[in-house]
Amino acid sequence: MQITDYKKVTQKSMSAKELIEEYEKGSRDFSNVTFETGMDLGGANLEHAIFSGADLLKANLSGAKLYEANFSGANLSEANFSSTKLFGVNLSGANLSEADFSGANLSEADFSGANLSEADFSGAYLAYVIFSGANLSKEIFSGADLSRANLSGANLYQANLSGADLSRANLRGADLRQANFSGADLSEANLSGANLDNAYIIGADLYRALLTRAYLGEANLSGAKLYEANFSGADLYRALLIKARLDKANFSGANLQYVDFSNVISLNGANFRGADFSYANLIKAADLEHAVNIEYAVFEHTCVTFDQKNIIMDAKINPKAVRKLFNINGPYTRIPLRE
Repeated sequence: MQITDYKKVTQKSMSAKELIEEYEKGSRDFSNVTFETGMDLGGANLEHAIFSGADLLKANLSGAKLYEANFSGANLSEANFSSTKLFGVNLSGANLSEADFSGANLSEADFSGANLSEADFSGAYLAYVIFSGANLSKEIFSGADLSRANLSGANLYQANLSGADLSRANLRGADLRQANFSGADLSEANLSGANLDNAYIIGADLYRALLTRAYLGEANLSGAKLYEANFSGADLYRALLIKARLDKANFSGANLQYVDFSNVISLNGANFRGADFSYANLIKAADLEHAVNIEYAVFEHTCVTFDQKNIIMDAKINPKAVRKLFNINGPYTRIPLRE
């Protein structure tokens, strides 16, 4: 039964034993209390307890019962929450640097504005978690379930999200520079306006993902599944899309300068209207005539393979120009298309 008339402790510092005794007496509000460093609360029942602003440096809370506990603004640096159930816990604004959440159940927890630098979330369940504005740089989320999580505006610089489930997650405007999404599920995720500079997205699933106006400079999307993904207005300067699948993907107005599309598996129904392919490499990529729209795309010094003919194109392209390409002879031909 949830307690609503919380009893607040008056002590400024406490040991683990004193905390448990006070909790059993009915105290629930431990705000701003300084606890002994590294205290052991493993397996303790602290449901609905309030630790806002408290100092719990290096505390062991592994296996503790923390249902709807409040740690907002608390210092939990290097704390151990491994295999703990933290459903609905409030950790907003907390210092959780180097904290261990491996294998924890954090469904619907609130980490907004928290410092999670170098924390470990490997194998954690994070569905519907709120990370908006949190510092998650160098985090380990490998294999974690972040489906529908809110990471909008979060700092995930160099975070490891390899193999993570980020389906329908909100990463709008997030800092994802050098983050590792290899093999991750980003289907229907919102990455609009996100910074994915030098990100590793090798073999990831981006089915219907939204990346409008995102920055993917030098990102590696080799082997990624980009079915119906929306990159309209995105900047993919020098990105790698080797052996990627681009069926029905939307790159309208995108910057594709120096992008490596070599050996792209499929371009069926892709939209490249107004995209800039200057200096891009499409050698041995799937035939561009299968794309639904390449009107007004720019091909300047672009290497393309059409019907087993390698061509260096130079100018803007339209459907009539595409049909002319199949009469080109020679291993490499430069054609200034001006129609």
